[in-house]
Amino acid sequence: FPPPLPPPPPPLGKLATLWLNYNESHLADRWLEYADHYERHLPPPRSDGEPLRMLEMGVQSGGSARLWKQWYGSQLTYVGVDIDARCKRSEVPAERIFIEIGSQLDPAFLRSVCAKHGPFDVVIDDG
Repeated sequence: FPPPLPPPPPPLGKLATLWLNYNESHLADRWLEYADHYERHLPPPRSDGEPLRMLEMGVQSGGSARLWKQWYGSQLTYVGVDIDARCKRSEVPAERIFIEIGSQLDPAFLRSVCAKHGPFDVVIDDG
C-alpha cells in the first residue's frame, strides 16, 4: 500500500492571498510565511477610516510599500527607511508613501523621521 497522503496545508489568510496575487511593477520580496503572523499581530484594516501610520525599516524595491497600501488602503501613511538612495523612487507623496534615506542605526536620523512623520502605530523591521 502507498503511504498515506499528508494533510492538506491550512488555508491561506487574506494577507497571504494578497501577497500571492500582487502584480504591480515594484518587486515585492516577501516571505510568505510572515503573512499570517502579520495578519495576526498587526492592526486590521479599519472600516472607520481611522488613519494608520506605519514605519518600515528597509524599502529595497518598494513592493512592500505597495502591498501595505493595498492592505490598508487610503487610511495608511507609509514611511520607509533605507540607506540606498535609489529607494526614493518608490516615494509617492500623493498616496502618502514616503521614503527617507538614512541608516536605522543612526539615532538622530530616526528621531528626525519620527518628528517629521510620527507617531507611528506600527513599526516593522523584519530584516
